[in-house]
Amino acid sequence: MKSFFTLLLTTILSAFCISFVAEAAIVINDYTMPKDLPEKYKSSLFSVLVEGEVIDTYKVGLNAWNNEVACCEFSSVDSVGITVTTNFSFSSARILPRDADIQCIINGNHLTFTMPVPQNVTIIFDEDFHGNTLHIFAQQQKNNTIKKNDANIIYFGPGYYDYSSLPPLQIESGKILYLDAGAVLRGRVLISDATDVKICGHGIILDDFTTSDEYDSVALTLKNSNHVTIQDITILRNAASWSAFMWKCGNISVNNVKIINPKYACSDGFDIGNSHNVTFNHMFIRSCDDSIAIKGTGNYGYNVAENPAITQANYAISVCNTQVWCDTNNALGIGAETVAAYYDNIQFKNIDILYNYDDLTYPDQFKERSALNICALNATNISNITYEDIRLEKGKQLISVTMPNDFWFGSMKGNWNWNGSFSRITYRNIVSYSDGSNVIQLFGRDSRHTVSDILFDNIKVNGSIIDLDSPLFKTNKYTKRVRFCRNGIITQEKMDHSELMFIMQHLSFRKDIKGGINGFIARGLMELAMKI
Repeated sequence: MKSFFTLLLTTILSAFCISFVAEAAIVINDYTMPKDLPEKYKSSLFSVLVEGEVIDTYKVGLNAWNNEVACCEFSSVDSVGITVTTNFSFSSARILPRDADIQCIINGNHLTFTMPVPQNVTIIFDEDFHGNTLHIFAQQQKNNTIKKNDANIIYFGPGYYDYSSLPPLQIESGKILYLDAGAVLRGRVLISDATDVKICGHGIILDDFTTSDEYDSVALTLKNSNHVTIQDITILRNAASWSAFMWKCGNISVNNVKIINPKYACSDGFDIGNSHNVTFNHMFIRSCDDSIAIKGTGNYGYNVAENPAITQANYAISVCNTQVWCDTNNALGIGAETVAAYYDNIQFKNIDILYNYDDLTYPDQFKERSALNICALNATNISNITYEDIRLEKGKQLISVTMPNDFWFGSMKGNWNWNGSFSRITYRNIVSYSDGSNVIQLFGRDSRHTVSDILFDNIKVNGSIIDLDSPLFKTNKYTKRVRFCRNGIITQEKMDHSELMFIMQHLSFRKDIKGGINGFIARGLMELAMKI
């Protein structure tokens, strides 16, 4: 009997210990800062506890308004409690994205909240989108099955590696660059003329410097490469230069990559140039210039005289399930450089635009900038573009489609000597909560360069459905066939200028044109045709 009770007690204690260990393992803090990481990369404004465990917090840099942008990362398998302590005072705080529906409790300079599932969230204080900001990346528990001694694997374990004085670390065909959690590589990474390459792990590429060597001053560059996968890494960039860029590439998958570059300006997030079959999924990008820009930079770099028709096209590109924050220029854009044979089959879907601002120095002066943007400097055909299920928390202009002569006070010239038009562009389930202008503008250039066949389906601004009669909606006479729908059912349609003129001319042949209903219709159509 004694042995039975001993066995029973042992079993109960074992079960208790197993339960305790399982509960304690909710938070996997394997993103610990390297011990020799320079102090300037450590945040002094934010302290983060997850289930009572200290999570190291990085200071990425200062934003355009000279306030700190910080981030931290951890893994979890379930709901976790988070406490954030600041060394500055605040009276309110909010957690984004809005759809996460996470509420916080404030006690002095502490705020606490529960994160129900691993996800990316951002904390803003006192509704100041220009103030100190904390980005928290909660990851699913990782499954580390990497073979560290494999000859095809370039492995960086936890630690700080300063390659800033060296050329970019070049990853050749068939190789894997694995940055383990806790690894911080200060340097640049290049994939050029390669196939079957992978960059993965939960480590960090840190690039807070600019260079003048023969290589691009970009943290991560892909050129002339095919079948490349990039996943799970974080890029912390603090320089007035692009963070990541691909050019003349195909079959590229970018998944669960986090990018922050708060430096003003030219600090794009991840740009795509003359590439095809590209997928971005579950991304987080904060930039102080375009967050994502699909560009055409020609065969040898941007050349305003180059005919886009002889360059590689941009097509089959998808950006989904992503959060972006853009302190300058456009959040989700095509252009401004558009030296590409054509743009086709491009989709932006299920995206939270946390913030979009036009410019620090010249606010409200660049009318071509917007959250959802197509701004082309070079004549080419852009078609089958879809923006769907997109939420704008705070910004200025909502949608803009333009064909300007130049960019940034004439510093970058365009070229409209060739034919090229924009058509079959769809905006579906777009919601803006912003207190900005929320302008929607579609401007063709001339009879050879038009904007046509545009569909708006459920566009809502601060609770109101937008239609043709909204003062927010603007077009010109080179914008044709615009339709507004609700849940796929057409409710309004804007005929183009030539169609109205045709109807008016047809009616003018009627003998009773000067009087009666036909005369009234013709005169009305004439007036309308002259306005558009």
